[in-house]
Amino acid sequence: YLDRLRSNYTAFNQEYGVEIIRSFRKNPSPRSLSEGDDVTFPEFVKYLIREGKQGNGSWDFNRHWKPYYQRCTPCAVHYDFIAKFDTYEKDFRILLNKFNHTKTNTFNVRASKGSIFYKDYFAKIPKHNIIELEKIYHIDFELFGYNITDILNGVK
Repeated sequence: YLDRLRSNYTAFNQEYGVEIIRSFRKNPSPRSLSEGDDVTFPEFVKYLIREGKQGNGSWDFNRHWKPYYQRCTPCAVHYDFIAKFDTYEKDFRILLNKFNHTKTNTFNVRASKGSIFYKDYFAKIPKHNIIELEKIYHIDFELFGYNITDILNGVK
């Protein structure tokens, strides 16, 4: 969401942002309808839910928000290590230790902004919408060890 619809990706704003705003915003401004660069997170969630319901299980989403298990075929590859953006720094250090490499100053180690802000974003989403999202991404939740209860505890 942040790196595609809330940044300077004009193609995404034109292709997706305008459609999302047109579909889910009451009384959008002419600028919003022409630029599409001010999609809110709740509007984006409603879009994902609508598209997920229309997808009949195939989730024909743009690759940036398609369920990850459909992108990387995790069952077809035996991964030795899976790092997550929200625990990137910790995971990266574990990986370095595995290869006996302790000089982290040669690498750019930084945590994703997503782990810091996700609770703020989900706090704006009604619980029933989060449950609908989980239906779309439930296999990703299982694969990567996420729990919907953790998200639901922080929302209205």
